[in-house]
Amino acid sequence: MVLPLLIYKEVDTKRGSNALHHGFLKKKQHITISPPPPTHTQTMNLSSQAGVLRRGVINSLVAFSIIVGFIILFYQGQKLQLVPMAVKHKHQEMQAKMAAEHHEQLRGELSVPDPSREECNWSTGRWVYDNVSRPLYNGLKCAFIFSEVACDKYGRKDVMYQQWRWQPHGCDLPRFDAITLLETLRNKRLVFVGDSLNRNQWVSLVCMVEASIPDVRHKMQITNGSLLSFKASEYNATIDFYWSPVLLEYNGDHPTIHQLEYRIIWADRIEKHASAWRDADIISGGLATGVEKRGTNVLMRQNRSTKSDTKETDYSMMEKAKLYFGTLEEKGIHIQILNITELSDYRKDGHPTVFRKQFHPLTKEQIMNPASYADCIHWCLPGVPDVWNEFLYGYLMYK
Repeated sequence: MVLPLLIYKEVDTKRGSNALHHGFLKKKQHITISPPPPTHTQTMNLSSQAGVLRRGVINSLVAFSIIVGFIILFYQGQKLQLVPMAVKHKHQEMQAKMAAEHHEQLRGELSVPDPSREECNWSTGRWVYDNVSRPLYNGLKCAFIFSEVACDKYGRKDVMYQQWRWQPHGCDLPRFDAITLLETLRNKRLVFVGDSLNRNQWVSLVCMVEASIPDVRHKMQITNGSLLSFKASEYNATIDFYWSPVLLEYNGDHPTIHQLEYRIIWADRIEKHASAWRDADIISGGLATGVEKRGTNVLMRQNRSTKSDTKETDYSMMEKAKLYFGTLEEKGIHIQILNITELSDYRKDGHPTVFRKQFHPLTKEQIMNPASYADCIHWCLPGVPDVWNEFLYGYLMYK
């Protein structure tokens, strides 16, 4: 940049000559004297200096803009970060609240059901596949199992039928505990009375219990005609099965010979059989006829499978029986009906069909038509009867 040079010049207007500091100066004037024009080299140096100055100013402005921008972004980022942190914190609070509520809900669902609640109906529910807690025992290791229901021993490879548990609506079955049951049965006698289905249930319960008694000296089975007894000597507990298909005397009372041309029932004779269960503390499966011991609990198993999948189950018989049971309560005999019919009807897969011991050689016609000899009445073990005994256990523990 060129700066003007300011000097004073005295002018003698009369003489037209210039003089400096002479006494005859008449007038003063301001005169601007420009420096001589710069040379080419000087012009280049000045231009270079100006360019450097401009670049410095521009670089400073750019740096300043970057710093200001960074500061703005930093504070905006801090503000934006507060929102996700607040949302995250709120989300964590909601998760913690939901987890606590879910935990309380699970505690309520998994707690022991109150059997006195009418809405806690064990008979209504659904089958749930559970290969973790099922089966409750190993059928191949149960020394008391019958060959008619040992399906896996006689060729059944599919074992999924062993891995289903019953889940009631709105409540849970009490978890079966063999030791607790044996303590409840200490110095007592539990008797299953009836036909081969009652025996099916008896074998199931024996297998559920005997696995908890590792010492073979403390468990034994005794067969005496129509009476099968399992004894847990350490608890002085007895779990019996008595073969009496119709409770009354009839010509099919033999425990092993059941092939009859015709059947005769003596409706006025019961004493022969009643003497076998008269002193029982708990009776399962049989009618209360012939029971004289006050305080005896009679558990009726409402179940009757049919060989025909298309035939509907008749539920009217138990309704009629309830009318009779009411008269027994006055005698101190407590009747409880355990409805296992509907839940059992869902499990057509649980029957032995052809996977069981055949006591007679199969004919050529039977081999060609397996349905002609398939067992669709009894149940493979482990299997459906285990749930029947969970009902029995729950009743004895909590009702």
